[in-house]
Parts: sequence; structure tokens; C-alpha cells
Amino acid sequence: MRTNNILKRFWIILGNRYESGKLVKDFESLEECREFLKAGLKNYRLIEDNEVDYNKHAIWYEIVDGDCENVIIDTSNDNLKLAYVEEGGDLGYLESTDTYYTGEAEFMYIEGEYTLDEVKFICENINN
Repeated sequence: MRTNNILKRFWIILGNRYESGKLVKDFESLEECREFLKAGLKNYRLIEDNEVDYNKHAIWYEIVDGDCENVIIDTSNDNLKLAYVEEGGDLGYLESTDTYYTGEAEFMYIEGEYTLDEVKFICENINN
């Protein structure tokens, strides 16, 4: 059962070589997560494994079950990062998107992600 009292059950996590584990949004249902990702990624194309600078341009998203007892959100450095109570335990991953191409993976943003004010509010009020 979730120990935090502020986030909804399902968490969308950005993965790339720069920001692996960045929490970008939370929802009550898997369907809401899927709709958010479908809308947000519609203008991106799938990346090919053999593309030049693959790692520099590859991004993907994971849906994590926030009710997993082993997952928490690390708010140090005023960021929202997925962390684990115990290494090697359940990672809480439910689904993953394909890998998409972006020009600047370290600055990846899709419509509807948390604003800076929302991140600040969560950091100040989350109870892991």
C-alpha cells in the first residue's frame, strides 16, 4: 500500500540517458496514463536501434504502480525521482512505451507534465 499521501496511484516515469527515473505525472488509472502518453508522444517518432547517437536521442516512459511497497519518490535536490526502499526488490513497473527520438533528451518535456510550481508543491508535501 502507498505510504505517500499526495500522489495518485500510477506514476509516469521518464527514462533516458540523462533523466532515468524522473517522475513527470501521476494518475488514478492506467487508462489515464496511456491516454496522457499517447497524446504527448504523438509528434515523436520511434527511434531505430542503429541510429547515430542513439543514446543521446532516445527517450521512453514507464508506468509504475505507486502502491508497490518498494517504490518511493526521492525529492532531494527539488526533483522528483523514482527510488527504491530496497535494491533488488520489486521495481513496480507495469508498462513501458517504445523508445522515441528527441533532439535533446535531457530537456524532454511532453504536454501536461508537472509545472515547476507543482514539483515544488509535491517536494514540500510528499510523505514517503
